[in-house]
Formats: sequence, C-alpha cells, structure tokens
Amino acid sequence: MKKKIFFILLLALGAGNIYAQKDLSLEIIAQPGISMGGDYYAFNNIAMDKALTLNVKFGANLRLNLNKYIAISIGLLYDQMGQKYSDLTHSDDFYTYTEGKSVSLNYLKIPMLFNYTLNPEEQITFVFSAGFYLGFLISYNDIYKIFDGNEYFTATASGSSYTSDNNNNNISSSFMNGNPYNSTDFGGILAAGIQCKVSEKISLPIMLNYNIGFSSDIKNVASTYNDKYGAGYRLKLFWGDAKDPNSTSAFHNSSLGLIIGLKINL
Repeated sequence: MKKKIFFILLLALGAGNIYAQKDLSLEIIAQPGISMGGDYYAFNNIAMDKALTLNVKFGANLRLNLNKYIAISIGLLYDQMGQKYSDLTHSDDFYTYTEGKSVSLNYLKIPMLFNYTLNPEEQITFVFSAGFYLGFLISYNDIYKIFDGNEYFTATASGSSYTSDNNNNNISSSFMNGNPYNSTDFGGILAAGIQCKVSEKISLPIMLNYNIGFSSDIKNVASTYNDKYGAGYRLKLFWGDAKDPNSTSAFHNSSLGLIIGLKINL
C-alpha cells in the first residue's frame, strides 16, 4: 500500500512539473533607445543643452503564465543610462570658453512586470506590460572638459576615483562620503506593442518601452574629493556647495526604447 501511494505521489509530482513547465516562458530581449538624464548647469549658471543620448539594454525575463491572457515576470537586464550635453561656448572680457559634459551610467536591473496578451491564439496580437524595476549601478563615467583657447581642463569621475588634468598638471583623488551617484535606483515600467506568433512555442514581441526613475535625484551631493589649493590640498564637494546650481538641480533616470524580443514557451 505504501509503495502504491509513493508511486501515485511520483506521478502527481511529474504531472505537476509538466503542467508547470507549460506555464513558463523565457523572453530574451534587446532594446535600442534613448536615455534621458536630469538637468545640469555649467559655468556661471549657464545651462548646457541636452544632446541626443542613445542607449541599449538587453537581458531576459522569466514569465509565469497565470492564464492564457495574464502573466507575471521577473528578469535580469543590463541597462546603459546617462546623458550627453551639447558643447557650450561663452565669453567674458578676456577669453572664449568651450565646455563639454557627458554622463554614462551602467545598471544591472531586475524588472518585475504584469503582462497582458489580448488574443493569445491570434498570429498577431496586442500586448501590454507594467511594473517596476530595481537597478544597481555597476559602473559610471562622468567627464567634464573646458578649453579657453590656451589652456584646457578635463575632470573625470569613475568608480571611487576622481582625476583631473590641467595642461598636464594631474590630480588624482579618492571620493569620500560616497561616490557622486547613488548605487541603486528604483522606478516604473510601461510597455505596449504587438506580438507575432511564429509557432506554438515561439513568439516575437515588439514593444515601445518607457522607464522612469522614481527617485527625484540620483546624485550624492555629499560626495567629496581632495583638490589642489595653493601648495596643498583641500576637501571639495563634487557637486559644489548649496549655492552651486549643480548641487540643487536634479538628475533622475528615464529612457524610451523599442523592445525586440524572442519569447520561448518552456
């Protein structure tokens, strides 16, 4: 009797696993798009215009189909964010200055989504997704340059270090009180588009995808480094003091892109 019960349990578990597998799908995605960062103000409170900033994200989502219309999913994505700025030229009584600025932020993101398929049996149907993401900053580069016709200055923040070069007069320092950008980001996701069924197992989703960071500012305004001051050094705020518009202007992540995916029913 015990052997029969054991055998029935094995069959039940096996059937349950087969059923569960039918309810799972793997979605591999790539998304070219546009990244949009926050405001930035440059020399003497003159704003730098934002430039077109292309980005890409790619990764995979594992979907659990609750029924033929509704699914929930969790994924792992590599996402390039940031903002480039157009060069800014301005003059004073003595010099004409040209400034440049670019920010690159690379995240590992975990998206958690609610997914809806309008007509799953149709070859082409409407699909919709909404949810949240949690992002972990894995690397970044913040580069600022200025040239006055005679001398140039370049400052680069990357990881935990700050370096600057003023006509080969180099400075290198480690950040204190944290790096200039926060290590995590949290936001919302909205996506809508079509899904083309190739076979019972394979579909091709093509969706317009918008991500928006909920944090009003991902900058760490307390971040400091050692800067040259006369014959010695002094502690300097990376984003400037409270009177500097760079410290008070917000930087938050957002992006718009086109998802090109491959969904495989497991």
